[in-house]
Amino acid sequence: MKHIERNECVVTGNNDLELLYGFDNFPVYMGCVDNNKHEEDLKLDMNFFISKGSGMVQLSSLVPLEILYKDSHGSGSMGESWRRHHRALAEFILKYESKNIFEIGGGHGTLAREYIGKRTNATWTILEANPTPNYNHDRISFQKGIFDDSCVINNDIDTIVHSHLFEHIYSPVSFIKKLYDSLPNGGYTIFSVPFLEQQIKENITYCLGFEHTIFLNETFIEFFLHQAGFKIIDKQIYQENHSLFYCAQKKGDSCIDVSFPNKYDEYLELFKNYFQFNENKVADLNRLIKSSSEKVFLFGGHVASQYLISYGLNIECLESILDNDPKKQGRRLYGTNLKVRSPQVLRNMGKVNVILRQGVFNKEIKEDILEQINNNVVFWE
Repeated sequence: MKHIERNECVVTGNNDLELLYGFDNFPVYMGCVDNNKHEEDLKLDMNFFISKGSGMVQLSSLVPLEILYKDSHGSGSMGESWRRHHRALAEFILKYESKNIFEIGGGHGTLAREYIGKRTNATWTILEANPTPNYNHDRISFQKGIFDDSCVINNDIDTIVHSHLFEHIYSPVSFIKKLYDSLPNGGYTIFSVPFLEQQIKENITYCLGFEHTIFLNETFIEFFLHQAGFKIIDKQIYQENHSLFYCAQKKGDSCIDVSFPNKYDEYLELFKNYFQFNENKVADLNRLIKSSSEKVFLFGGHVASQYLISYGLNIECLESILDNDPKKQGRRLYGTNLKVRSPQVLRNMGKVNVILRQGVFNKEIKEDILEQINNNVVFWE
């Protein structure tokens, strides 16, 4: 498969990257598919590098966007956790009384409807590459396209919003500059990103990968914003380790000279500990699988399961993968031959074991299974 090589630090532009960790032949798509030909699935070596000049951790080999996002994988569209996130982000945006909002991505329209329902004089435009709206609202409109140099934004837009998009961007400096240039003086960009540094510290299995290709933590986010000419107005931590909300305002001239501390030593140690923890965790899980006399399931028809398998999880003894999303059930997790089933299959099974490494969603998943399906399930976290 042809791929994109990114050999320069996304912060400084310098060619000073050193290899930190890698996986051979990692699946390029993090969702589920209908076909059973797992041997035909596209894979690419996934190598993590660290910049010696900035400490940025980033992937070097990038998947072309038309392959990476060929199909939706359902991320962010299911579960009460995401609905709560969108409600909280809408409340955060409301503080700035934005009237004409432009959202990059957001095809589900959940955030738009949350905000519009609370601010009756506002309009909201959603930019999507392939918009497929399944609802009508006279103050919510769709614009087909992507946020590049060809994207035209109306002059009356006062706020640009995006949610869990920034970490997907391959060229963050160019992205922030485009945001700055698209806003009037005094305009806002308001956004949510995963709280990656906290998640790394908590050893959550999936943080970076082919979709999240840069370690977009507070240090780097704020550097990118200040460098472009934005003033950070507000920052909020959402649910301890889930997300960061930012509001930044366009002020003065762009391209401010901002000094940047080298985080190489700090982040090198952080990520070495992180990768070592996950290797050890999978070794522990394999010992549990080997010694167990009960059935063992793996929760998550998504990238965290692909990570566990790439770390060496023994899948030969697994019954199947479980996932709450009906769109994944009955399908195969890409890059594997494992089929996805509903957690309802656990009903009346008695004691069974479920491997659960879904990070910020663990609590919600556990409560649902124990309270609604089978209170004898033992979770291996």
